[in-house]
Amino acid sequence: MPFGDLRGFLKYLESKGELVHIREEVDVKYEIIVQGKGSADVAFIKETHPVRYFFETEIVELLEGLGVEILAAEEWLTGKTPGLDTFGVCFVGRKR
Repeated sequence: MPFGDLRGFLKYLESKGELVHIREEVDVKYEIIVQGKGSADVAFIKETHPVRYFFETEIVELLEGLGVEILAAEEWLTGKTPGLDTFGVCFVGRKR
């Protein structure tokens, strides 16, 4: 890397998701700017990470096919009702 030792600090991080319905993926695009400590040297990094997602209907269908009754579905760690802006969902089930 032309900036030498960039174990400096993160100046800026942005991520944006773009749904790709055909593949049932979200392309998460990151833009990262890092500046070395005590230096004017800056590194610009752009990355895209495809992430597979599942709709609730897919999870329910899969679990019911395995004989699991769905008791609850909620946003991971908050307990809120899942929405389009929810990243992680927890399903609670019981074997029939």
